Amino acid sequence: MTRKLERVNFTIKRELGSLIASRLNDPRLSVMVSVTRVETAPDLGSARVHVSVLGDEAEQSAGVEALNAAAGLLAHELSARIRIRRTPRLRFQLDDQLASGESMSELIDQVRDEDRRRRTRRKSQVSQSGADREGRS
Repeated sequence: MTRKLERVNFTIKRELGSLIASRLNDPRLSVMVSVTRVETAPDLGSARVHVSVLGDEAEQSAGVEALNAAAGLLAHELSARIRIRRTPRLRFQLDDQLASGESMSELIDQVRDEDRRRRTRRKSQVSQSGADREGRS
């Protein structure tokens, strides 16, 4: 990805976050909607906008649906805020990396807990064997 495209993605992400918070008044949108990343095509024809929507699966689905329904309005508002030769067509989708990151965090916690239990068992076994040796002396 070129440096220019990275700047375009960053600018679109920042401006869309602001627009969603200030301009959209759709009841399908939960209180918390975050733009997590933007992937714009090199020709600026389209942009895939990854969002995180707070809530259960139904609320997340409804939120993405509402954003896609408002994509034309958001693109129009975006064109007034940023100066690029072509405003991309916006497609919103739920960011699944957050969910996979959360499950990865849970796995790490499980491994950490198991490691603590093993260390505790080893320490108790070592202290028991030391007490057994002292008793024999």
